[in-house]
This record gives sequence, C-alpha cells and structure tokens, in this order.
Amino acid sequence: MFKRKSKRIQHRRLHSNEVVSITLLAVFLSFFTFLQAQTFSHKQTSISEAYHKAETFYLLHQWEKAIPIYQEILLKEDSSQAVHYRLACIYEQLGKIQQGLFHIEKALFSQGSNSGYLYQKIKLLEIDKNYEDAWVIHQNLISIEPRKPTRYIAAIQNCKERIAVPDMLDLTNKWLEQFGPSIYIVNIRFECQKFLGLTIQAEDELSKLVKEYPYMQAYHTMLSSLKPTESNNINEILLQIASSNDPSNQLNEWIMGMSDSLYQAFSDSLSYFHIPQKVQSEIYTFTSESAASKGDLEKARKIAWFAVKIDPSRYESWLFLLLLETHFKNSENLEKIKIQIETLFPFYMDVPKEIEAIINLINDTYNEEFWSNIIESRNLPALYLIEPALSYSKKYNILLKHKDSWSEELQNSPSQYHWIIEQIK
Repeated sequence: MFKRKSKRIQHRRLHSNEVVSITLLAVFLSFFTFLQAQTFSHKQTSISEAYHKAETFYLLHQWEKAIPIYQEILLKEDSSQAVHYRLACIYEQLGKIQQGLFHIEKALFSQGSNSGYLYQKIKLLEIDKNYEDAWVIHQNLISIEPRKPTRYIAAIQNCKERIAVPDMLDLTNKWLEQFGPSIYIVNIRFECQKFLGLTIQAEDELSKLVKEYPYMQAYHTMLSSLKPTESNNINEILLQIASSNDPSNQLNEWIMGMSDSLYQAFSDSLSYFHIPQKVQSEIYTFTSESAASKGDLEKARKIAWFAVKIDPSRYESWLFLLLLETHFKNSENLEKIKIQIETLFPFYMDVPKEIEAIINLINDTYNEEFWSNIIESRNLPALYLIEPALSYSKKYNILLKHKDSWSEELQNSPSQYHWIIEQIK
C-alpha cells in the first residue's frame, strides 16, 4: 500500500515538473518572439525615418547631405530600387555620370520595365554622349506604350543629336499612325523628306494637308518654301559621278568635301538614296573609310559590312573590315571574315592564319612566338595586326622597340588609317 502511494506521488511530481517546464518554455518563446518583432519593427522604423530624412534633403537639393543617408540605407537593404534610383538622380545633378549609371543599373536589375528608371538611364546615357544605347531604350519604350506623345518627342531629340534622318522619319510615321498630323511633327517630317531628296512625297503630303486644313498657314508656308537644298540633288550628283570617266576619284573628292553635318546625315541614310549600281560598292567603301578617318569607327564598321555584302570580290574591303573588327575584338565576326577570305581568296593563306592568331589572342590562347616576332620587327606589320600586337606588348610589359618607325610609316598611309597612330603612342 505504501509503495503504491509512493509511486502515485512520484508520478504527480513528474507531471507537475513537466507542466512547469512547458510553461516556462512557452513564456520564453513568446518573449523571444516579442523581442524579434520589436527589433524588426525598430529596424523598419529606422529605415523609414532615414529615408524620409534623405528625401527631405533631396527635395531641398542638398545632395551631399542626402547621399550618406541613402548609402546607409543600402547597407541595410542593398536591393532598395528606390534608393538606387534616387542616387542615380543625385549623381546626374553632380555630373558624376558613371556613378549614376551604376546605381540606375542596380535599380533596373529587378524592375527592368520601370519607365521612370529607364528614362533616368536615357538621361545619363545622353549626357555621356552615348546616344546609340539611349536610342535602343527610346524605341523599346515607344513600342511598349505607343500612345504617349512625350516618348516620341524625346526620341526625336535623340535622332537630332545623332543626325539620324531615317530614324526620325520612321518616328514621324509612327506618330501619324497614332495621333494624326500636327504642326510639330509635319515640320520635322518635311525637313527629313527634303534632306532625303523626297521632294515629290513632301509636296504631295503638304498639298493634302493644305486641302484638309486650309486655315493652317504653317502648311501653306512649308509648301511654298519647298525648293532644292544641299542634299536635295544628291541623287543627281550620284548619276553624274557614275557616268564620268573616273567615278572612283570623283566619289572620293565629293565625299571628303562634304560638310560634317551633311556627311553625317548622308552616311546614316545611304539606303534612302538611289545609288547607281556602277558606283554602289565604291560609295559604301568610301563612306566607311571616311567615317574611320573622322574617328567614327562604329559607323565605319557598320557600313563596311554593307560594302562586302554588295561586292564580296573586293579583297581590300575585307581587309578594311578585318581591321575594324580587330579593333572591336569581336571574335565571332573575325571568324566569319576568316571563313569568307578562305573561301573567296584561297591563295592568300597568311591572312586566315593571322586572323586565327588574333582570335586566339583575344581568347587568351595566344602564340607567344608569333606575337614576339611582330613586336620585334622594324617593318610595319599588316594593319590589322598592329592593335593586337600593341595589346600583347602592354599586357606582358614588353618594350615595343620600333613604334616610332611604325608611326612614321603610318603617317604616309591614307587618312582612314591614321587613327591607328593614336594607338601606338
């Protein structure tokens, strides 16, 4: 009897202890959860207050005071797109464009379709004179929301900066589809058509507008002012050159004698002109070389691809394209050129081997003996080998003994190759 009572008491005590332990554990967990909630709440409040303070400085244009607060927020919440966007705006105001681009890219990382962020990137790119990359974003934004007039106006301004007449004309076409005619857009369209020599089209359009809107004096004025311009007779000039005894020399003189603005627009608009087949290849070749002589290597490369497409039999055109693609270190395009030269010019066996050497150097699987021989040579190597040789010598800190000799020889070369001299210095 005594033993059973003892066991019962022991059982009660054990049960009681279990209840106390569980109760204490529940209290502890509740308290810990409460502390966590309080800490999290405090953290959120702290960030919110910091953001409010930074925004106040931002609105007061006190950039230097706002920056450290925004940066402190990023230490706690690195993925805050709004803060990255604000910093991009501030660095734009301070003229620190690269820092602004860094932050706007961060903002766009998870919100790539945010139009506000995209326009901030456009602003930074255009301040940095990178109108080409900005143009790509302009096109994307218009395709997403074609019913926003301000997007067309901003994109047209970009075209003006690039003197990209065809792009501007395409934008006006899209505008007309969405909104119909307006004085602003008709005037731009009129100037584009005049430049491209589309006089008949311009006259037809204006005549219809004058008839439809007889009270709009601006359309009457534009119609009456329609007369030949510097670019209006380009098609006629091309016909005259094509029928001359020495079309190549005349083409070269004509292109080199163009004003900078006319050349820029002409080279952007080649596909809009009626170029006689007799001089088509030369036009693209000379325009590409002219772009290189003016330092616009990106445009030179773009037109050079058209040149080899129009007339793949011109070996010199392939070599010039090879020179440009070597400059841009584009392995894929270099491989295409190598295959074409092997196919079209099988007797020029050294060139494909040299292209392969350039591709290997770009991919860091270079032939040391090959490049060492070029660097040590007093004679100027093939033009497309100069830049990779210089790159090799700089990377491995090898003295280029004969760079003065190379520069001197290049001084006597045609002007489209003179930009290479800057690489040697």
